Amino acid sequence: ARDRDVLATTVWPALLAAGGPVPSLPPGTADDPGALLREPATVCLLLDLMAFAEGAPPADDTAPVQDRAAAELLRQHRRLRKAARGFAALDNADRHRLRRRLKRLRYGVEATQPLWPDKACRHYLDGLRPLQDALGLCNDLQVAQALLPTPDDEASRFAQGWLKERQAQAADAAAHALQHWPRAPKAWRS
Repeated sequence: ARDRDVLATTVWPALLAAGGPVPSLPPGTADDPGALLREPATVCLLLDLMAFAEGAPPADDTAPVQDRAAAELLRQHRRLRKAARGFAALDNADRHRLRRRLKRLRYGVEATQPLWPDKACRHYLDGLRPLQDALGLCNDLQVAQALLPTPDDEASRFAQGWLKERQAQAADAAAHALQHWPRAPKAWRS
């Protein structure tokens, strides 16, 4: 549903603005949000978050929250920097995986923001946003291309060509954004 919303609100209007006809999409299927929320992994996450909100450390780790958070954020930051170095060689699935990891890092920083100096945290988050936006556009264009029917009519052929060109531009923009990756705040580094 999110992919179709992105197409309807961003990709298709841009395609129309480029002078192209918009092809029709095959009918979609809707996921059951209740089923996703009842999955064991989701329930465990919610329980861990409730315990954290109550001040209870995880049963297997009694280190101070700030130390655990700094270690985890720094680990994620380093893994992402390493993966980002080879961005040009990544396929679409790996680029999407990089984007999801980046989102997890951003959410982790936002969730632990009160633990860090405000200015450093804001600066770091401001640096992550362009990265996430650039990787998100790459993913949205790839999803749009995957959802299009086989190019057997003029509208589909135009859209496929336009999307391929936009994907190349988006990948270049993402590679450029990744070159300006922010340094980890000093509060995380030991």
